[in-house]
Amino acid sequence: MSSFKTLPVFFSLFIITFGSTYTTNIEIRNNCPYTVWAAAVPSGGGRKLNRGETWALNVNPGTEEAHIWARTKCNFDSSGRGTCETGDCGGVLECKSFGQPPNTVAEYMSVKQDVFDISLLNGFNVPMEFSPTSNGCSSGIKCTADIIGQCPKQLKTPVWAVAVPGGGRKLNRGETWTLNVNPGTKQARIWGRTNCNFDGLGRGKCETGDCRGLLECKAFGQPPNTLVECGPNQFGNKDFFDISLVDGFNVPMESSPTSNGCSRGVKCTAYIPFSRIGAEMLIVSLRMIQQVVLGAMKGKTHKFGNNGSLRILVHM
Repeated sequence: MSSFKTLPVFFSLFIITFGSTYTTNIEIRNNCPYTVWAAAVPSGGGRKLNRGETWALNVNPGTEEAHIWARTKCNFDSSGRGTCETGDCGGVLECKSFGQPPNTVAEYMSVKQDVFDISLLNGFNVPMEFSPTSNGCSSGIKCTADIIGQCPKQLKTPVWAVAVPGGGRKLNRGETWTLNVNPGTKQARIWGRTNCNFDGLGRGKCETGDCRGLLECKAFGQPPNTLVECGPNQFGNKDFFDISLVDGFNVPMESSPTSNGCSRGVKCTAYIPFSRIGAEMLIVSLRMIQQVVLGAMKGKTHKFGNNGSLRILVHM
């Protein structure tokens, strides 16, 4: 005889209900004053939820690395294809893959015990509450603050993306820029500039990451600036990449491969404000941070092949 428990799970956007030793039941409720398009991977897919509507899920035992999140400002056609402003999962209503940042994520595992959390690693788009409701367990977790409203000004503005080699381009929130990098390229850098002002000729200046007053960069940027360093098709036909804080920090970043089955990337998505606390102390601190990042990656390489792709995300 199988035992059954129910663990509710709440969001201030959704209310979720978990369930059991062998079966887990999840109820998702939209408590937001606007419509969201709920998503659940690997169990569920996706569904439109107007205010107050619910969606019940049955999660198979042994499910690991499961995500539930909300997508906002979506538009889908009758075949279930379209786009969302936040949390989009490859342009489909029925998600098969995790959502694109920024999106608040509920993570859970239903193994011998049900384990859950709320993660802001991929940013924030809606407030959430996640709580169990069975077997006398009622201690949940919340992320219901107005994080967007409290976001520092420098993280709300556009960024002026740079790639050397590659040039530069202004990117508003959600916009993308595709680069084709030649095999064998060495010492390539990608970074974001902030608080820039350029004239019609592409000349001006940026508060962080400036490259000699040009929109189309030919040289590396001025500190502080968070850097992605990469070298495609190097030793053993492998692609190498990292995130470096040697030149300081100005925006959170993520660098991830997206081809040939490789999806393990690196992130620096915390907000680390630049502070003039003494140049020597700051440089030492940044070098220590970089050593930790590189130490975690030591001996690990990622191969995409000649037609592979690398995703760079600037979390704004």
